[in-house]
Amino acid sequence: TNPRFDAEAVAEELSVSYGFNVTVVHDATRRQMLDSLNAFASRHYGDQDQLLVFFAGHGSYDEQYIQDGFVVAADSKTAADDTYKDTMVQYNWIRRRLANAASDHVLLVLDVCYGGTFAEQLGSGNARSGDELYQSVSTAELVNRKLKYRTRRYVTSGGKERVPDGVPGEHTPFVRRLLEALRTYGGEDGVLTMSEVYSYLERVDPEPRAGEFDRNEPGSDFLFIAK
Repeated sequence: TNPRFDAEAVAEELSVSYGFNVTVVHDATRRQMLDSLNAFASRHYGDQDQLLVFFAGHGSYDEQYIQDGFVVAADSKTAADDTYKDTMVQYNWIRRRLANAASDHVLLVLDVCYGGTFAEQLGSGNARSGDELYQSVSTAELVNRKLKYRTRRYVTSGGKERVPDGVPGEHTPFVRRLLEALRTYGGEDGVLTMSEVYSYLERVDPEPRAGEFDRNEPGSDFLFIAK
């Protein structure tokens, strides 16, 4: 299926090209999602270690009772049989757990329907992070400056809306552009910033959303540093 194909492709790129220590959880139940997120958030991290959490799959939204979005798990019930979405994973739970993660640098990527409702207020999709301020410094100084501050950022494949699954057997439009960004390998300096990633994503329809949560510090960034 497309989510499995997408997750494996992103995982391979992160591992092979950027040296991420990758764990892939396929077709996770609700309990497996909660346990995995808790395990990732609780690990020991160094000062410049980063945590990236990527969801590829299906999402839902509750308009009547909770006004929040959810990731649909492998064992989730249909909306008709789950009035309060108890069998799904609420975005607010994900937001709170990642807010308290042990890593100082966290990025959440949601390629699911209604992913943009992860933000307490829907953002404009502007992910600029002041890269122009650092264009003349060395790569080492760029990394040190950007990873000096607490990072809590997110990117989603759309707003409060359904997003396309893509052609069966191919990547979703969002993941296709994400992979294109990752395969630039950071250009001449070998460092791919979030604003550079978003420059690839912003042409996807529907428009992806990006922003910050829980005391993200000004000047922070999430970096993809090519091996």
